[in-house]
Amino acid sequence: MIRTFSMIVGVAVLCASANAANCTVSSDGVSFGNYNALSYRIGVTAGRVTVLCSGTQTEHVSYAVSLTRTAARAEDHTLRSAGHALRYGLFLNAARTELWGDGTGGTSEIKDSMTLTNGHGSQDYAIYGRMPSRQNDATEGSYLDTVVMTLVW
Repeated sequence: MIRTFSMIVGVAVLCASANAANCTVSSDGVSFGNYNALSYRIGVTAGRVTVLCSGTQTEHVSYAVSLTRTAARAEDHTLRSAGHALRYGLFLNAARTELWGDGTGGTSEIKDSMTLTNGHGSQDYAIYGRMPSRQNDATEGSYLDTVVMTLVW
């Protein structure tokens, strides 16, 4: 029997600042689409995180974007549906070797800076997801998780 699953990872946002500039972070999330629990195929996906800043004409803004709930291992995040779960991981590189987290325990943050043009700036970052194959305990349904990003600038 082949079972398929569809899932979306949502994102909530927290922001903190010590500068005059105003910055926000947003994401279009990641979706693994249909997942076949009997397949040996690893589920992979990609999404996007966007940092937007506004301030003075040519202000330079340094920032970091981290996850407040850091996974201890690569696939320690969990999508849930009616008491069932599917593990997955979020990464900062296409090879899926740089685990996105809070910068501790072997994880990395997005750390960057921008110089505002006409008082505005934006930067997009690709986020990569991976879901292990053969997670046979799951049942058909929509699986969701909320991941909280923190932006410090």
